[in-house]
Amino acid sequence: MTQIHHYQKTFTRDFTLVALEVYYACEAKNVKQWSGKFQKHLPYIVFRRTEGTVRVFYDPHGIQWIKEQLKEHLQKEGFLKDFEKELTRKMVSIKTAYETEKTLQKEQLLYFLNNFEDAYTWIEAMWWLCHMYEDGEIKEAEVESILKLREKTDMISSGTDNVVRNSLMQLFPQIKNYIHVLTLEEVKTEKMPSLEELKKRDAGFFYTDGKLFSSEKKEEIEKKYSLRIPENEISTAVSEVRGSMAYPGKIKGKVRKVMGHKEIPLVQKGEILVSPMTMPDFITAMEKAAAFVTDEGGILCHAAIVARELKIPCIVGTEIATKVFKDGDFVEVDAEKGVVRKIDA
Repeated sequence: MTQIHHYQKTFTRDFTLVALEVYYACEAKNVKQWSGKFQKHLPYIVFRRTEGTVRVFYDPHGIQWIKEQLKEHLQKEGFLKDFEKELTRKMVSIKTAYETEKTLQKEQLLYFLNNFEDAYTWIEAMWWLCHMYEDGEIKEAEVESILKLREKTDMISSGTDNVVRNSLMQLFPQIKNYIHVLTLEEVKTEKMPSLEELKKRDAGFFYTDGKLFSSEKKEEIEKKYSLRIPENEISTAVSEVRGSMAYPGKIKGKVRKVMGHKEIPLVQKGEILVSPMTMPDFITAMEKAAAFVTDEGGILCHAAIVARELKIPCIVGTEIATKVFKDGDFVEVDAEKGVVRKIDA
């Protein structure tokens, strides 16, 4: 009997398809440069674009595998010092571009992506080491230098994607509303798919095993790869969610869901910004909002940090806020208690 692997949603981000292709190649297919080994549990990651954003699902067995590899290497003398040195060296060629979110010409973009892919194995390992520390699996003393390095590179994820997004917008202005669903091969060859295909991808797709599935349903992907992708089924009767208080306060207002880049300009002053998770490019919308509510994140996530800087009520880690609330819902955000509830206007 075929074993069914139950994947878990790890995070949600509105990333370009080009960026997803690089992430998948590096995390699932490419050799881990720091160990010389390959990820054993494939396809390992499933990217699912839906509701204007991308949900990312991992095989827990694959996560455990990479954690065990890192724990084993942490025991080796000099590993962390050599790791930090190599990661720092690899970052040199991409640092300026992603920090300034530079717009690149085609050959420059391909060169940037090649260098990013070369550095990504080390970046991936850095992220897992930090997660392992946050989860109490390793001690701070074991990875103190890596934690500091992580703080210095906190813009790499959003910055790299914005380099891709900005560059493609300039390269292909005729399809500016759909550049985020172009494949890397299409960028290289400049052979554009039909507008119908681009619209189909924008509405939803799966990307896994190095392949794009723009027509397949979830059940077909699950059957093809013997896996299960969780689905949050929320009753329409649910009118309240709970999370963690990131900044105190109590306020009422209308909901504005921001699932990805397209909704950022729609946020109006005084609205309650509800999102899977905010990123640095959300800042213009966040400055207008009266409160932030996110599905994901903890007290050190982007939304929590910005909330403290702007002194705006914020509740994070609700898991289901974007499922429960819709644009225009009138809600009360009680960050003191970590509760968001629908109320009468």
